[in-house]
Amino acid sequence: MCNQPVRVIERYCKKYIKGTALDAGCGTGRNLGFFPRDSIGIDNDLGALREARKTNSNVVLADLNYKLPFIDEAFDFILCLGVLEHLEAPYKTVKEFHRILVQDGILIVGIPNPFCIYNNYYDPTLWPWHNYSWTYGEAKRFILNLNFSIKKAYVHPRYSTIPYGVGYGTKSSFSNTSRRHGGLSAKKRKLNLNSAYH
Repeated sequence: MCNQPVRVIERYCKKYIKGTALDAGCGTGRNLGFFPRDSIGIDNDLGALREARKTNSNVVLADLNYKLPFIDEAFDFILCLGVLEHLEAPYKTVKEFHRILVQDGILIVGIPNPFCIYNNYYDPTLWPWHNYSWTYGEAKRFILNLNFSIKKAYVHPRYSTIPYGVGYGTKSSFSNTSRRHGGLSAKKRKLNLNSAYH
């Protein structure tokens, strides 16, 4: 059961990665194994990056709370799983994803479901490192307000024991809901810089 999310991630990566790809919050680099060899991973955990460098030399120390060290429209595909809920300002981070994605580039995101019966995401004693969680409706509004178009949602039921769900979309993409996480994906639209900074 616990391997199913990994299989889903692998399937989506193989299906949708075309061109340059970024794993935003790559950790030890597990998901980079599903990416083309010249793909890039970023994380702010130096220890995790040392582990990732054993199998992928294209990993960079970067903090997703700040402006990313890439030029505009540098990537065709971005994967960001189990990361946004830890950040200080995930809206600014997704805006950065919009900036560095090409038009119609694909973003896949995994985020917590606060209504999963197995976890109480609002209990700070259980999840002190989580700053945010989104319901399915909130996730949709979040991503649409940042000028992505949602193409697919992969959502686990609230009774599921599977910790991740994944989806895809374009310069626009997003993911939400499951026991702990779920997924949406979207496509990039032209960004109105006056809209939605939360």
